[in-house]
Amino acid sequence: WYQRRVHGKQWYQRRVQLFRVMEQGLLVPDEEVVGLLKDAMGAKAGSTKGFIIDGFPANLEQAKLFEDMVGAPTKIIVFEVNEEVMKIRLKERSNFDDKPESILKRIETFTSQTRPVINQYAKAVIKINADRKPDVIFADVCKALEA
Repeated sequence: WYQRRVHGKQWYQRRVQLFRVMEQGLLVPDEEVVGLLKDAMGAKAGSTKGFIIDGFPANLEQAKLFEDMVGAPTKIIVFEVNEEVMKIRLKERSNFDDKPESILKRIETFTSQTRPVINQYAKAVIKINADRKPDVIFADVCKALEA
């Protein structure tokens, strides 16, 4: 009980520190992000078949750090969609930061920084055509996870 309480207090303090960083518009350091993922995954390792991590790692430096601290991924699901379709979908979702210039920047960042991660782990990559109806895509994701 005491250990859990101390750990809970440390976790709370860590969350407050991270919130302050994000509140200032700054990025949380990669080491901190990977450390949080490692802790969360370690806490559930015996009670799950695996983990889904969305949008991370986004570049080769993060990938190396993740592999060094946690391990290499066994599967990477990549949603492939035409760039024009992606632009339309991002505009339609109407998020406050989905302005035309920010959408183009995100696509450019994905191409220049995230594509190399996908290429490096090509043996673990499962590509899914995301230019289809959501239920068809979901069925393919389920198959990929079960394989």
